[in-house]
Amino acid sequence: MQAAPAAVQTFAQVLAKASPAIQRALPRHIDVERFTRIALSCVNRTPALLECSHTSILRSIMQASQLGLEIASPLGEAYLVPFKKECTLIIGYQGLVELATRTGRVTSVDARVVHERDVFSFRYGTDPELRHVPYLGTEDPGPMVCVYSVVYFREGAPKFDVMSVVDVQRIRELSR
Repeated sequence: MQAAPAAVQTFAQVLAKASPAIQRALPRHIDVERFTRIALSCVNRTPALLECSHTSILRSIMQASQLGLEIASPLGEAYLVPFKKECTLIIGYQGLVELATRTGRVTSVDARVVHERDVFSFRYGTDPELRHVPYLGTEDPGPMVCVYSVVYFREGAPKFDVMSVVDVQRIRELSR
């Protein structure tokens, strides 16, 4: 569903007026015209954004620009999401990884799903260990059992966290 042309045009005018402020907030490697096109594309694809206050949309765009994250790109760095009449910037998984690696302390992040037929074990404590061998047989690997992520640091040992399906569902239910 596409947004009404008049509403998009009005928002384009708001963006044009805010363009100097947006340019000042953008990192040098992001062009204001491109960022504006992306913002207009977002409201075109998600017409409910135009029901949000222009201030909240601009605030969310500015937050993304200050973080140097692209909104609604195929990279999945950040999204503009309407919640009632307010636009909220939601940083995607890839955006979080991007921000973490930019610090220079994190070299990479890995996230995986564990299925019933996988070989999987882990332990926390003073000697943490994680082992995952995915099932590659010809049958279905079975339902999801848990998920985990591993953060690799430039210095020091990697750190991991494991979440059960119940934990993931609980978070999803509490999320807007």
